[in-house]
Amino acid sequence: MTEFRKAYPGIPIGQDACGIIAVVEKSAKPSHANVQRTLESLYKMAHRAGLIRGEGDGTGIQTDLPRELWASYLYEGGLDSNLAQNPRFFVGHFFVPKSEGTRVQELFDLVRVEGSKRGIKLLLERKGETNSRVLGPVGKRTEPLFYQVAGLSSDGDGPLWELGVWLEQRFPVHIVSLSTASVVYKVRGSAEILKRYFPELSRAEFKSALTLGHNRYSTNTMSTFEAVQPFGLLGHNGEINTIERLRREGSFLGIPLTDGSDSQDLSRILEGLLYRFGLSLPEAIDLAFPPILGEIKNYSPTLQDLYMNLRQRFGALAQGPAALVTRHREEAVFATDAMGLRPLWFVETEEEYVYSSERGVFTVEEFVSEPRPFAPGEKAYVRLTPDGVRLFPYDRHQRQVLERILSKSHSLEGYAAHLSGPRYQSLPPIAGGSEIQVEEKPAPPSLNLERAYGWDRWDAGYLDALSENGNEPIGSLGYDGPIAALNPEKPNLSEFFKETVAVVTNPAIDREREIEHFSTRTILGRRPLPDGRGAGHVEELVVPVLLEETAPNVAAIAQGQGTLTYQEALKRFQHTVIPLQFSVEEGLAAGLKRAQDAAVEAVKSGAELIVLSDRNAFEGGVWLDVYLALSAVGKSLEEARDSEGISLRRRTSLLVHSGGLRNLHDVAVCLGLGADAVAPWLMGHKAQALKGTLGLQNLLEGLKKGLEKVISTMGIHEVRGYGRIFSAIGLKPELAKILGIPNFLGSETAGYGLHELERTALERLNLLHAEKVLPAKDFRFNPRIFKAAMEVSSGDSPYEHFQE
Repeated sequence: MTEFRKAYPGIPIGQDACGIIAVVEKSAKPSHANVQRTLESLYKMAHRAGLIRGEGDGTGIQTDLPRELWASYLYEGGLDSNLAQNPRFFVGHFFVPKSEGTRVQELFDLVRVEGSKRGIKLLLERKGETNSRVLGPVGKRTEPLFYQVAGLSSDGDGPLWELGVWLEQRFPVHIVSLSTASVVYKVRGSAEILKRYFPELSRAEFKSALTLGHNRYSTNTMSTFEAVQPFGLLGHNGEINTIERLRREGSFLGIPLTDGSDSQDLSRILEGLLYRFGLSLPEAIDLAFPPILGEIKNYSPTLQDLYMNLRQRFGALAQGPAALVTRHREEAVFATDAMGLRPLWFVETEEEYVYSSERGVFTVEEFVSEPRPFAPGEKAYVRLTPDGVRLFPYDRHQRQVLERILSKSHSLEGYAAHLSGPRYQSLPPIAGGSEIQVEEKPAPPSLNLERAYGWDRWDAGYLDALSENGNEPIGSLGYDGPIAALNPEKPNLSEFFKETVAVVTNPAIDREREIEHFSTRTILGRRPLPDGRGAGHVEELVVPVLLEETAPNVAAIAQGQGTLTYQEALKRFQHTVIPLQFSVEEGLAAGLKRAQDAAVEAVKSGAELIVLSDRNAFEGGVWLDVYLALSAVGKSLEEARDSEGISLRRRTSLLVHSGGLRNLHDVAVCLGLGADAVAPWLMGHKAQALKGTLGLQNLLEGLKKGLEKVISTMGIHEVRGYGRIFSAIGLKPELAKILGIPNFLGSETAGYGLHELERTALERLNLLHAEKVLPAKDFRFNPRIFKAAMEVSSGDSPYEHFQE
């Protein structure tokens, strides 16, 4: 948590749906009119901002650095006013909590000392002019102090960004902006008070050639000054549904996050891609918001290579409704999400190009061409030059990205081959016709084995239906069993989790209508860094489920579904298999620590695939819950860093090879907790025992369709973005902390913790070796209702029996 957030405890930061605009002068010459036109447009989009009792959620603008204005400030401070025209001249805007007002000089001293180490010289600091009287009651209560600094940076914006990140981690300050090219002004209030709160916005010397504007509509949290947009790089309308997974990727890359909203962390990660990995703004936007696979398949081979490469470097981890206006120095990119769930219009007037949430910000008489809405996933690139503005439509934007990536990479050739998934050499054909009926099926697993891995009657029935026709059993009344914390026969940890529902402004995606957007694709191996370095062997799987080669044609089935067999994956990667077991003597905690240490050492030794396997967990040991092990190992790998600060988790993949995966919910939980793929060997064993290799094929098809349905309910269309989008009920804090999820109704004295989990594991060991085992009790409520309703509908029981 940043020091600034600690100064405002108890105020949640979340997601929002807003209005955005960018006004670009065709001449690329700064003008005061540009700023005023943007402010007027924000007034007209006031309905796109949250408003309670006349007080707005927030409004802000990002403009060119106003050099004429700062020339006058330098002159007033006894400094050379010509320094404001120096390309190394920077301006910083800081928000400091009023409670920390007495420490402001300490902040300036930190800027001087730490800045000097980075080639930054502080010339001037001043208290920015504001008018607190225009704020509403909430704005006045949370209003920070506003300070401005100016100086010279010998190496541009990179050191300034690093300094800003360093300051936020050590002092209660929010860096509003710190740049040699742009400044940001924002206020907790409605659009019409922005200019009144910051009087210098009305000064004629305040000029800009490109201004971004943003009206905030906070859908599920209270608004604060620091959460108001734009941020240093962007204004964002929408919600990042995959923000947990995006933040995790940022952490893997060593990019410090903000403890703020989804939009704040999106901006921070994009800035990290620019300043730490040397990307330009168009490259960073395409990296975080790549085209969908359905579009890539229609591209030229060169562009296919480009975008399949970029997807491995980063991927579609910023999914959800999004319209973006972004700007870095003389470059700007405007974009919509892959599904076009937030509007963005291109409007042209005589003097300006405008990108806006609404075309009605200007009158019909001002249009010089018909306003055009952005298509889903469309991007436009704008560059300010001395000769005026240059516009690059989407196809030319893509060529710009291609040229820049190629200038830094030896070759992108061959990446398009990943579109079709992994390939095999000389596979036997899949048996057909009567051969399927007469093939020898394995014996079904024993009830003892199923009970040891946490299976019950419902799991067995689910697997029967999936193996039969590749479809889940039909049901409409939801889960009707006891919550895991109240179940006397304690289940696997996955059953303590309940998916967190998307907010009301962001409903589920219709999978049937939007099927071309959906992807269950995953990546195994060592992915390249955002700048293309560090790649190892990589395989892309169309479905993140692997089968064991238990019959000659299983590999052909796997290839048909676009995946690998478990044995083939081990052949193709430098790997380490970590048994998920602990001994009775060492105990669960020690066994878990041993697995964590083994994973870290394996990755340091070059393992590109870490396999967490419970296949032989009960041979000389006790079963270690796969969800606990996955979370703990993933956390250890994430915290371990190389010399560049990159997480070891970024250098490997995690494959869960487990009999404790019993159904779609378990598979989804595994992927959410950080697994790149799963190999549910006991599900495969049962499916093959029931229907032969056809059962295995149906298992893959059913899980693929099921995963698409799961992610669709959260407004997600690619499974790689699915993260910890669930919470637990009834766990002890020690367990919830390892799992890294929110937890309810649990405490140190009440709930399910490590001790209880270890006791359950020992009971499972006894079940495996018991002479007689009964199926697990499966308490369900709805069957009783079904029975009564059927009796009434058939006339077997009179309705009067149930009137009471």
